[in-house]
Amino acid sequence: MKTLLISGIFLLFGASLSSAQTAAKPDYRITVSGTVQSRDGMPLKGAEVAAGDIHAVTNDSGAFVLPNVPGGYVFILVRRIGYLPGTLAFESEPTLRSMTIAAVLTPTATTLGTIVVEGKILDQGLWKNGFYRRRDLGFGYYFDPAWMARTGMNLSAVVQQAPSIRIERRRGGVAVPMVRLGTDMCALHVFLDGQLLPWAGEVGIDNIISSSDVHAVEVYPRGTDVPAGFSFAGKPICGAIMLWSRSEAPSTSTPSR
Repeated sequence: MKTLLISGIFLLFGASLSSAQTAAKPDYRITVSGTVQSRDGMPLKGAEVAAGDIHAVTNDSGAFVLPNVPGGYVFILVRRIGYLPGTLAFESEPTLRSMTIAAVLTPTATTLGTIVVEGKILDQGLWKNGFYRRRDLGFGYYFDPAWMARTGMNLSAVVQQAPSIRIERRRGGVAVPMVRLGTDMCALHVFLDGQLLPWAGEVGIDNIISSSDVHAVEVYPRGTDVPAGFSFAGKPICGAIMLWSRSEAPSTSTPSR
């Protein structure tokens, strides 16, 4: 049994831990089950447990089941109002098709000052593809519809707002976002609506799609921060840029890291 503490406490049975993501997504699925409780041992009902797009809510006993979770690199998030979120990343083995997790969440501070409630309208398309969930985790840099509409920048200027990103100008003015990988510079992988564009470096990010047709942008300057489920087809992991095209009405949510 191994113990991992990241904004909460997780006990994991039957899986090997890894800090790096796999380059290719395995084709098997696993079942993740377990319980969520407070530090005083009380089961927590109504806690949300998520592995990518697969979600579950704990019952009266604090128990949950996540079926059909894609194998390989798995990122688990557990959260409940009034408690600090718990996160766990691990890499499952092909011979392991089920695992049990015990999550212990720590209460947040109970002293409250003035409370200001701000209503926000979230774009349904971005909600479904996980944009807001990934933004809440904060591993990358996020530019939502309101930010994109307000600035009117081209895409190369948008992604350059993220630290460590450099724009390399190639023949014909082609703009290629780069990041330092060791002693070399490496081109970031570009995804459009979740699909990897292996030819993005040839045409440049400004020629993939008009910035006016882009609804939101995610930038991950480090390969280790790129969310699980985005394949690199065996290429070196430098980082990633995710472009989401317009599909729904504009959002009025505010930009954040």
